[in-house]
Amino acid sequence: MQKILRTLLQSLATLPALCMASSSYNAYNYDMTTPLFTPDGRLLQVEYASLAAERSPPLVALSVEDREEGHAIILAAFRQPCSSSTAAAASRQKRIISLPNCPKIALAMSGVLSDAVDLLRVVRQHVDSWQRTYGVVETAIDDVAGIATVIGDACQSHAFGGGLRPYGASFIVCGVHDDGNGLSLCKTDPSGAVVQLRSTAEVDRKEGRKPYIIVMGNDGIQKERIHRKISDILGGIEDATIRDSVEAIIEAMLINDDPTIHNGADSSTSGSSIDGEFPKDIQSKHGVPEIVIVSRKGVHEVDEETLSELERRIMERSSLTNNDK
Repeated sequence: MQKILRTLLQSLATLPALCMASSSYNAYNYDMTTPLFTPDGRLLQVEYASLAAERSPPLVALSVEDREEGHAIILAAFRQPCSSSTAAAASRQKRIISLPNCPKIALAMSGVLSDAVDLLRVVRQHVDSWQRTYGVVETAIDDVAGIATVIGDACQSHAFGGGLRPYGASFIVCGVHDDGNGLSLCKTDPSGAVVQLRSTAEVDRKEGRKPYIIVMGNDGIQKERIHRKISDILGGIEDATIRDSVEAIIEAMLINDDPTIHNGADSSTSGSSIDGEFPKDIQSKHGVPEIVIVSRKGVHEVDEETLSELERRIMERSSLTNNDK
């Protein structure tokens, strides 16, 4: 009996050494292939892909319940500047798109553009196959989860398939009920995970649910600042409309107290907007903003004239606030 206890104690004494040995591994021995786990249970290639999906300008998704329009989702991103001035080249730089066969669904991309384009190819093949089999897609809510699942399955096959690199891109897929009384919003991850958020007018009023605010891309501090700014602005507005929400997003994304946000140029050639100054040409170092509204009427992109008008209103409000101080 004593020998058994002695052996057991010796075994327990070696456990800390074993745990230390498993935690002090060389990461480069485990990140050359996707399905290889580290001793502490991590998949480094998938983690790298998740980091790549966040390495892009800010992308915002905001839900709103307008008294007149019903539920709506506002997507905002920065359209990357391109070397060519043609309209075709500019359209290729957009990060928020709609599918021709799904006029009431919008997709927003974050991460490596080439990976996102390849995932879009998979989605288009799925939608075309569905249309040939069942006809034109009319509803939006049920198809949002289906499209997000297609993206998640493609990401999962690359995340755990031998010899394949994980996709370094994430998507937001969203749609609104035909009657405007509900919405569906899904977020995909390079690992293949799909997070779905649903909302209806009845449940929102009963539970006092706040709007969904999703911020992707850029660094954690920037994401937190944008999220907090939108929450603070909308928190002071009772029954915020779609227009109020668009203004809140523009102000949060472009009126920045961060000296890394500039008036469309590098800090060495242009003054920064440190004091909350709105960029003169409503663009930052990330490019020109693009804002898309998804409602029961379909997918509508806010034009530049409307953006300029909203810019003037925000600047006037900011100047009044500064004068009061």
